[in-house]
Order: sequence, then C-alpha cells, then structure tokens
Amino acid sequence: MFNSDFDNLKSNAVLPELSPVGIYNGLFWNSFSIVPVSDVPVSVGFRAHSPPNQIDNGIPERATNGTAYITSTYSGSNVTSFDFTGFFFGCAPDLVTGEVTLFDNCTVAVTGFKAETNQKVGPVKFKFEPSKLSPPMVFAKLPSPLFDGLNKATFVPTAATTTGKTQILALDNVQYNVTYS
Repeated sequence: MFNSDFDNLKSNAVLPELSPVGIYNGLFWNSFSIVPVSDVPVSVGFRAHSPPNQIDNGIPERATNGTAYITSTYSGSNVTSFDFTGFFFGCAPDLVTGEVTLFDNCTVAVTGFKAETNQKVGPVKFKFEPSKLSPPMVFAKLPSPLFDGLNKATFVPTAATTTGKTQILALDNVQYNVTYS
C-alpha cells in the first residue's frame, strides 16, 4: 500500500503553484502543487498530517489545470488500476496568493472511475468542520469495494460554508494500492 505523504518532493516555497506534483508513487496528480508546511503548531490554519509537505489545489492550480484528480492512465504508466482507500484533508479560503492562512468548513466530493469500464462511482462527500484553532486534518475513508479498481478519482471542494470563498483543498498521506500490468 502506498501512503503518499509527498515529503520527499521539492517545492518552490515562495510560489508553491509552480511546483506541480506530476507523477508520484505510481499515479499522475493533476492540478496539485507541493506546499511546504511547518511542524510547529500555528495559531491559524490547519495542521498538515505529516510535515514537511502537503499538496494543495487552489485557484492558481484550477485556473491552469482544471479539476483536481489522480489517475493511473498517463504516458509510460505500468499501473492498470488502483484501490483508493483514504486520505487526510483540510480546507482554507483561497486568498488569491494560494497560501493557506486560515481554515474553514468545507465539503470535498470524491468521484471514482472504474479502470475496466470507466463506470462512474460516487461521489462520496467528506466534511472538514474544525472547531478549534489550528485543527488537524481529518481522515476520509473511502468505501471498499466501491473505490477499488479505479483508473481515476476526482476531488471537488465546495465553497466555504462560512465565508463563501473558493477553497484551497489540501491533502496529505493519500492511501491506495496499485495493480501493475
């Protein structure tokens, strides 16, 4: 099983949107950027599950690359499918700079596509509802076998429930198994 924590990837600390994830641990990560985070608790903002990195999808990434998704279908891939089991996530208002400085309530909808039939499964929705300053990311467990045998999974965050602002979706420790050809 992969537990993709992105901690061995390099990021542009000033402009994280210039650090796309690309291919990592057998999957292609579309519309996600590598963002360095601190392991020191902060007074505002959520805490990454496992510093020093998380990945973000915000206004700059969506404007350039569209919907955030992971896929096993890319040039040179030897992965035929993946079983998507879960991920840690948090949300924040996108303050145009792409930096996470506050946290906010949100919902993320995850939709899968079966490798053999391209059948759509889901969406399954998960809520991030922090009740204190510097909340931890929450774990989203995907239902098995519904999210087994995928070739693609999309992530769509909603607008913030309290501010109405577009969301940055941050992920860490994404868990999945891959099947190789």
